[in-house]
Amino acid sequence: FRLGSGGQYQGAIVGDNGAMAATQNGGAAWTTRASSTNEPLMGVDFVSTSVGYVTADSDVLKTTDSGASWSALGDSGSSSLLDVDFKDTGKGWAVGRAGTAYYYNGSSWTLIDSGMSPGRDLYSVCYIDATNIWVCGDVGTIAKSTGTSWTMSSDADVTSGLWRSIDFFDT
Repeated sequence: FRLGSGGQYQGAIVGDNGAMAATQNGGAAWTTRASSTNEPLMGVDFVSTSVGYVTADSDVLKTTDSGASWSALGDSGSSSLLDVDFKDTGKGWAVGRAGTAYYYNGSSWTLIDSGMSPGRDLYSVCYIDATNIWVCGDVGTIAKSTGTSWTMSSDADVTSGLWRSIDFFDT
């Protein structure tokens, strides 16, 4: 959710068969939106009230008009992207099945070797800045990237099971 100009939180939800909906009033009412795809939509991230991104299988779609229309940023090459996190600079990360991690530099996608075994799906990404990218997934996967290399968490209390979402906030 983002705080809109009217003091109300704005948000979006996504689902199967390209389904998406948006709220302009903190979730009191939702309006369906056309996504331009029938692919399952898995991850959504808005960086402002007008600019947002959503994963659609191998594509990441972008809107600049609050979800009224969407266009593909270009095929990442992955067959199953599950989450996306962008910055207002137009740079972002997408992650998915079999440990796939992609970086978008503002004009094209680059496959980044996550160092994950092919059996580890990455369900969520949190792009803090260029040297702090966190992911989580199955088989207890929690990992941090500096932009060039990955380090798996070795904390035995959290390195088992399935982690579906990760986020950080500034205190």
